[in-house]
Amino acid sequence: GLEPVQREYRLYTAVTNANGPTNVLITRVGFGTNATADRAYARRWDEDSVYSIRLREYTLMPGEAWQLRDHRIWKFATNQVAKITVKEGGEVREVLRQPGGEWVGVKGFANDVNPFAMEEVALGLGDLHALMWVARGEGVRAKFGPPVSEVSVTLGGEKPQVLTVEFVGRSPLLNPYGLVVIDGQPVVFEFPWTLYADLQR
Repeated sequence: GLEPVQREYRLYTAVTNANGPTNVLITRVGFGTNATADRAYARRWDEDSVYSIRLREYTLMPGEAWQLRDHRIWKFATNQVAKITVKEGGEVREVLRQPGGEWVGVKGFANDVNPFAMEEVALGLGDLHALMWVARGEGVRAKFGPPVSEVSVTLGGEKPQVLTVEFVGRSPLLNPYGLVVIDGQPVVFEFPWTLYADLQR
């Protein structure tokens, strides 16, 4: 499974001194798979040994350099949240967070809002991380199609801000695909399943 290597990662130093060598190789790791086993293989360039990892771990590893970026989508505190809106199939559910921390359903709620569940959802959305970066660029909207649902968080304060995640399908591992705009560019990522289930409830 390692001849030839199917994927290789190289780590280099970043030297700030212009007089010295730059981009010195620290280590190099090659990966490959074997169709007869549910494993992937890895080998360091400075060792003869071959390591075995789960195939799932290999498939989740980044295939492009930009996928190595920090997996954090955004960060905010629950007390910054003014409103959470969920749109799905033409239906809109909207809940407001009062200054005292109470949650009030204003659209799409027949019963009282569970304040503890809403705090958990707000906490999860406030520290949203991608499980895996999938795709980016203007072509992703055409590739993944229109959103099946979306969630928007309105942050209060002097400059109100609206943060939106569009859901555009499922990954092979059945995690939802989320689409957000980062640095003016649409990016698709695997959205955490547990948080998605909480949003659905």
